[in-house]
Amino acid sequence: MKRSHIVGIAFAVYLFFLVIGGTVCYVLHTHQEAEREAMPSYAAPPGQQEEMKKTSKAQEDSSRHESERKEAEHEKQIDALKATMHEKVIDGVTYYTHDYDDAPTPGVYLRPFVAVDGYGNAVIKHDIYYYYTLDDPARTDWIFGDHLDITADGVTMTELLDTKKLHKKLAQNVEYLSEHYVLNADAEVVQALRNVGNAAAASIRYYKLGGKERCHELSAEERRRIHDMVALYDLLKEDE
Repeated sequence: MKRSHIVGIAFAVYLFFLVIGGTVCYVLHTHQEAEREAMPSYAAPPGQQEEMKKTSKAQEDSSRHESERKEAEHEKQIDALKATMHEKVIDGVTYYTHDYDDAPTPGVYLRPFVAVDGYGNAVIKHDIYYYYTLDDPARTDWIFGDHLDITADGVTMTELLDTKKLHKKLAQNVEYLSEHYVLNADAEVVQALRNVGNAAAASIRYYKLGGKERCHELSAEERRRIHDMVALYDLLKEDE
């Protein structure tokens, strides 16, 4: 057999299988399309579709109303707390504080307040105030404290104070003196203040390590004020 005949026969066989393969693929594809078309498609009746739309809208309205209710309650709580405090603005920063006496009964006091900058960022200022008069029977005079213990229901947090930030004042007539720290409260101090506000009993101890000290039992009113200040801070932080 001539080589040209062999090539011709091989080409004819190739065309035969090519046609058969294409036919099989076409039949399979047509069958699958027919099966898909034969499958029933479900569409809810018009009345049910309308009911589904109403249900979806009702859920959206309920969610929106709940969000609005929570936001209104949030603002109400903030306004109620602010109403018990003094508010003043200095250099674009708003301060919320209670009414404190610069010449209280001699002793040491914890007087935190909240500061909010122009961008709405809130911080708690950790305010420690020690006041002494010449007729104070404790005779503690200058302490130059470098530590503060905050105890709430028996649990104590000790804070190391940076004496470079200590403000000292001595009256011209030398009848009184004061030591004063105003520091940004870190997370540990904020938690200690929160514990004080929620405690049944709390105290502070202001002292110089190896030196003199002054202790103070916080009254119910002092604990309430600290509670409210931390509560205001927590609410304002939610808005950031």
